[in-house]
Amino acid sequence: MGKDRVNPYERFSADQLMLRDQLAMDRTVLANERTLLAYIRTGLALALGGVGSIKFFHGPYWAVAGVVLIFCGVVVCVFGVGRYLVMDRIIRRARRGNHGESHSGQADGHSRLPQGEHQTQ
Repeated sequence: MGKDRVNPYERFSADQLMLRDQLAMDRTVLANERTLLAYIRTGLALALGGVGSIKFFHGPYWAVAGVVLIFCGVVVCVFGVGRYLVMDRIIRRARRGNHGESHSGQADGHSRLPQGEHQTQ
């Protein structure tokens, strides 16, 4: 994650992007969300397995196994959220760079000029 990822859409202008490309970006957003949910589901399963091993089995080995499972569950959840945030930032940057730009230099109806400067016609 230390290396900055390249946006594959940077080489195209907004007019060159097709509906297919926009839908692909939407599918990427949904896939990122599904992946986050899978990480959370896995982390919760590990943590609940750890709680179950502590609660229902007796002995020091089960207690250690339970604590290790709970710790692993928390690590998986934290890793999943971190991965989601990194990928979400990359996806948003890709969308912001190409989504809704027009020939007038405006993106999504907002001028690219700094505040206080107005475009003259």
